[in-house]
Amino acid sequence: MIGDANGTIEMNVGTANTLTIPPNSSVAFPISTVINFTQLGAGQTTVTAGVGVTLRNRNGLKTAGQYAMGTLYKRGTDEWVVGGDVSP
Repeated sequence: MIGDANGTIEMNVGTANTLTIPPNSSVAFPISTVINFTQLGAGQTTVTAGVGVTLRNRNGLKTAGQYAMGTLYKRGTDEWVVGGDVSP
């Protein structure tokens, strides 16, 4: 959702959940957009790519535990970098 740009998405559920990054054709976030996300509940959050989206990361795409925070950075039209307190 375009309103998430430069804000924080709070994932506050007790079961495993997914945060899907939509393709630019669905939600046209400007390049250089930063979106933070945090796992407030007990359920681990996994970041996934929508159709045609490429996710770049070093450590993984799952939050490391409750209260873990991560960052999404839009580097290109359908390219995002995922960082923060994430694990494989």
